[in-house]
Amino acid sequence: MRRGITVQLMMMIAPLVVVLIIAVAYLGYENMNTLQEAKEIYYDTISQIENTISGMDRDGYQALYAMVRVYEVHQGLKPEEELQGTIESFENNYQQVIDGTEQLRKQYNADPYLANEFRATSAGQTESCVAILDKFVAEMTEWRTAYNVETGEGDVDVAEADFEIARNHIDMMEQIASAYAEYKNTDLQGNVRNTLVMSVIVAVIATILCVIYGISTAVKIAKATNSIKDTISKLAEGDLTVEVDEKILKRGDEIGDMARGTEGFIKKLQEIVGRIQESASSVLTSGDDLENMASQSSQTADDIAHAVDDVSKGAVSQAEDIENATMRVNEMGTIIETIVDNVAALNGTSADMQDAGNQAAAIMQELSESNDKTVEAVMGVAKNVEATDESVQKIQDAVQLISNVASQTNLLSLNASIEAARAGEAGRGFAVVASEIQTLSEESNSSAQRISEIVKGLSDDSKASMSMMEEVKRRLSEQSEKLEQTMQTFQNVTGGIVTSREGASNINNEAQDCDRSRNGVVDIISNLSAISEENAASTQETTASMQELNATIALLAESARSLKGLAEGMNEACEFFKLG
Repeated sequence: MRRGITVQLMMMIAPLVVVLIIAVAYLGYENMNTLQEAKEIYYDTISQIENTISGMDRDGYQALYAMVRVYEVHQGLKPEEELQGTIESFENNYQQVIDGTEQLRKQYNADPYLANEFRATSAGQTESCVAILDKFVAEMTEWRTAYNVETGEGDVDVAEADFEIARNHIDMMEQIASAYAEYKNTDLQGNVRNTLVMSVIVAVIATILCVIYGISTAVKIAKATNSIKDTISKLAEGDLTVEVDEKILKRGDEIGDMARGTEGFIKKLQEIVGRIQESASSVLTSGDDLENMASQSSQTADDIAHAVDDVSKGAVSQAEDIENATMRVNEMGTIIETIVDNVAALNGTSADMQDAGNQAAAIMQELSESNDKTVEAVMGVAKNVEATDESVQKIQDAVQLISNVASQTNLLSLNASIEAARAGEAGRGFAVVASEIQTLSEESNSSAQRISEIVKGLSDDSKASMSMMEEVKRRLSEQSEKLEQTMQTFQNVTGGIVTSREGASNINNEAQDCDRSRNGVVDIISNLSAISEENAASTQETTASMQELNATIALLAESARSLKGLAEGMNEACEFFKLG
């Protein structure tokens, strides 16, 4: 699967941002749940239990007060008229106590752990809450039967003693309720602490993993970029033996594309320079041959001139001289044909060289476009890194919001503590809950500060990534300059090829002139053989033709030297490159 540089760097940053956002959101969610659960524990369970117990205690005291008043009526200490109303008051309050026990039993059963398993060791509890409630009901029943309010029979002192025993059970149940409230708050605090610790651990681990992955990715990118930069630098110095790292060639991103383009360019350049060197050597050899042929042709022309001079001296040697001249002219024709063939071959080689140069220029253009795309990708990555830095700032704002919520919660817990103090003994359990909520809000604020420090570290890492991207852009700029230098060198080579083709064309034209001159010489010699009586005139005409031939041969020699100069220039240009 192909993954570009932009995707790799996004994969480096995105997981850390997501994990931090989730951690912050989860922390806020857990804090709200904890506050809600604390309220439910107090208001829905503990507060109701304490209110029920307080109501039972109040109704019990009112029933006891009514029993004492009934006793006073029976003893004649109070008017008889108060008896019936006092008995009704006693019965009503006693029934309210019994109803309160049933309601308390339902409240206990709503929390099986509180009803059967919880033990308030600080209050000396050894039995379950249900068992203590059963004992309270039994003691209240004994108290009810110890003195008969209807008849006045029984011992009121025994009844009061039974009531005190039942009252002790109420005290025990109130202490148990307070202890259970403290236990639940401690348990909630532990759960929240564990949640905070796990959130911090997950965020830290995710941060470490993302940092390790980011450093590894950045090192790989920098290493691959430096390797390609070194390769192009050596290529710009003319070293065609350099090879691209095989590992970089296998990459599926923009760097891999650039490496493969560089590798193809090197191979094509090696082929082109090799062909140029071969063509230059061939042109140099042909130039030497042309120079030698021109020298031989000049010597032959001199011989013909001497032969013509000999014709003027005597008719005896004229036939021999004409035969020798004919032979020499034929040799010159063969030489001229060889020159024409070599020039045609040189033209073909020059055309191939020009085509190869054009292909190399096209490859260089493709490599330049690939480099431009790489620069665009790096610029896109730089924008993504800046966007990541903005996301980190938003996370810091969220952490500040959590800190504000924690501060508000702390203020609310302080107000709750004040209200609990005003409530006195009945608000003691609520005061414990308010104190624990205050502690929880302080820990939430501390956790938010730690997350803020982590986010600051992420911001520093993001800035480091931005600095690294600036370095990558600088390296790509250097690479573009080296590529431009290489393209300029190829333009010079292409110019040399064009000049070589022009020189070859000139040689071809001069060779054709030589061939026409040779034909003229042949015609002249034929005329000498046929028209001997015009020997003197033919001799003069032959001398003039030989002078023209000498001038043409001299021009041919000059063209040969020019061709050799071009070939030597091509060789010197190719010496810039190292083929191994």
